[in-house]
Amino acid sequence: MDNTLREVIPPQNLEAEMAVLGSMLIEEEAIAQVVEILTPESFYKDAHRKIFHCMTQLFNESKAIDLVTLTDVLEREGLSEQVGGPSYLASLTTTVPTAANVMYYARIVKEKFITRFADHLYVTFNPKVINQLVDMHADLIRPEMPIQIQYGTALVLLVFVLTMNVVATVIRSRARARRQW
Repeated sequence: MDNTLREVIPPQNLEAEMAVLGSMLIEEEAIAQVVEILTPESFYKDAHRKIFHCMTQLFNESKAIDLVTLTDVLEREGLSEQVGGPSYLASLTTTVPTAANVMYYARIVKEKFITRFADHLYVTFNPKVINQLVDMHADLIRPEMPIQIQYGTALVLLVFVLTMNVVATVIRSRARARRQW
């Protein structure tokens, strides 16, 4: 695959996303496990985010989650066609023979989400922006404050800067690693 194409497509694994959703449709116990580590935002594909949102909605209402109930919710919310309709939902159940590996698939989805989020943070919080944020908030440390509060505020700013620098370093090393393969 061309390096430029790989850099444009954010990290994702649509097969793992489909396997998670399919597992949730075929095994009730999978749902309780997955909702502990994933949110709709964890999914890259918009249709998968919408499907997962409706599944968690049914789960939170203690309702059964199967093709019939999920299709009903998606239709009531006007999302059925946006997610591919009943035929796409049915195809999700055939992507996995068993839900036994659902947590493995969920971890893949979560890892890809974290990488996308980290990439977003790097773009948003590059070192210049971090330093500007610290400079903008340096006025939070005022001489009239008790010394403990001054130190505490300075410590919070320092921890923020250090954390963002670590995040930026990790993101840069992951980006280099991705470019190399």
